[in-house]
Formats: sequence, structure tokens, C-alpha cells
Amino acid sequence: MLKIGTARRLRGRWGAKSGKAAAVFNRVQQKKGREKRLYTFLKVGIILLSFKEAMRRTKEEALKTREAILQMALECFSTRGYALTTFADIAARLHLTKGAVFWYFKSKEALLAEIIQRMHAQYEPLKGIEAAVSLDEVKAIFMRMAHEIAINEEQRNFLRFIISRVEWSEALKDKLCQHLDELMVRDPFSRLQECIERLKQSGEIASPLTSKSIAVMMNMTFFGSYREAFLRDRQINVQEVLSAGLDFIIQGIRSK
Repeated sequence: MLKIGTARRLRGRWGAKSGKAAAVFNRVQQKKGREKRLYTFLKVGIILLSFKEAMRRTKEEALKTREAILQMALECFSTRGYALTTFADIAARLHLTKGAVFWYFKSKEALLAEIIQRMHAQYEPLKGIEAAVSLDEVKAIFMRMAHEIAINEEQRNFLRFIISRVEWSEALKDKLCQHLDELMVRDPFSRLQECIERLKQSGEIASPLTSKSIAVMMNMTFFGSYREAFLRDRQINVQEVLSAGLDFIIQGIRSK
């Protein structure tokens, strides 16, 4: 039998070794725990980045699809007419389902309002009219717009559609105005009328006609020239006719 002292020494040595082993084991476990947490963190990070990239691609694809629908709708409206064009027609031309088009636009009125808003944002009819301080500047703004229409097919399609491919019923105008108000698209005619009023107050214009009447005459000259070209298919120089018509109006209202 071992003596009591010897047994105590043995237990002490074994206990010390066991304590060191436990400490080493704990450190190893802690290291594994840190590595596991780091791995989990990296894995979650990769998943989040992948999800973010997928969302970015999805958003880009959605924007491209929306833009394609707007472009195709304008093409269909300008060739077939607003009343005859359906969501199914637009979807078929783009190899989409009718539901896909409906997902982006809940009605034809909403689609038309978006087309008008898009054209305003890109080309801004009567751009600069707020700053015009003379009738010559007003004419130059109209002529610049006519030049842009002459060189831009999309603008020509839009104008052809507005002039000759849609029946502007009161119901359609009411619905359209609601959408345009939501899109905060300001009527260019109102801006022209405000410009004419400023020119009357400054003395540039001396005429008994109201600002609204003068603005209507200028608008009719502009759109009438294109109506003759688009609707009646007349071979006319629109810019030449527009210039002459505006000169005739300006000579009649300019202060002598």
C-alpha cells in the first residue's frame, strides 16, 4: 500500500496536470468558437452581399422593362392610335404577358400620363419660356422646339400621336389631368400665357387681346403647322410655315 504522503503527492501532480489539460482544452474550444463565429459572420456577409447584388440587378431589369414598355406604347399609340392599342398589343410586341404590363401601369391613362411626363422631362416643351423678355425670344423658343422635333424621331412620334392619334374626350382629359397632377407635370400653355402677360406688363406687347388669346394663337400656329403635315400628310416645310405664322402674330401685337 502507498503511504498517505505519497498518495497526496500523486494526487497533487495528477490534479496539476488535469488543470493544465483543462486550460488547454478551454483555449482550444474558445479558439474554435471564435473561428465558428467568424465563419458564420463571413457567411452571413456573403449572403447579404449576394442578396443586395440580386436586388440591384432586379431593380435595373425592372427599370429597363418599364422604359421598354413606355417606348413601345408610344410607338403603338402613334401608329395604331390610342383607342385601338391595348395592353395585349404592347405586351406582344415586347414578348411579355399582359399582366406584366399591368404590373407597371394600372390603366392606359396612367401609361399615357407617364409617357407625357417622360417626354416633358427629356425635352421640356417651351424650355426657357419663363425667362423670355421679348417676343423675339418667344419665337426663338418655338423655333428651337421645331428644330428638335425635326431631328428627333421619338419627339415626332409623340407629337404625331398627340395631334392625330388620340380623341381627346372630356373623360380622358379628366383622368389624364389627375395623373399629371400626381406627377407634378405643369402645363406648358400656362407657362406661355404667364410669359405673354409679363411682356404685356413690360410694354413689349401692346394689344387689346388677352394674354390667353395671344398664347392660343401661338399654340394654334405651332400645332396647326404640324397637323397639316401629319394628319393631312402635306409636303410642307413646317419650320418655314411656323416662322412665318409667328412673325405675322408678333407684328400685330408688338408695341410700335
